[in-house]
Amino acid sequence: MEQGYLTVKEVAQYLGMKTSTVYALVPEIPHYRIGNLIRFRKEDIDVWMATKREESKMRQTGTTRTKTLPIIDDIVRKTIDAAKSGSYNSSGKSDHVKDLRKEVKNGNI
Repeated sequence: MEQGYLTVKEVAQYLGMKTSTVYALVPEIPHYRIGNLIRFRKEDIDVWMATKREESKMRQTGTTRTKTLPIIDDIVRKTIDAAKSGSYNSSGKSDHVKDLRKEVKNGNI
């Protein structure tokens, strides 16, 4: 662990996990991939663990992660409101243009 970059086995020992668990979490954990090798920095692991602790606290207190994505929440809320108010018009008609072949034959498209 003195090298600066840790192997999967060293991260597993550092976190007290099985190496298979670390491999499963690789997409989540900040890492560096050099060919088939996967390396981690201890500082990145510590920051990642701190964010996991915060997520755990948020789940325990019932707080949601909507604070991180307010724009998406606003878009969804506005869409639902528009659909309920009737300003959202869904006629059910297809956007498909009928007889498109005629347009192609005539050279209009």
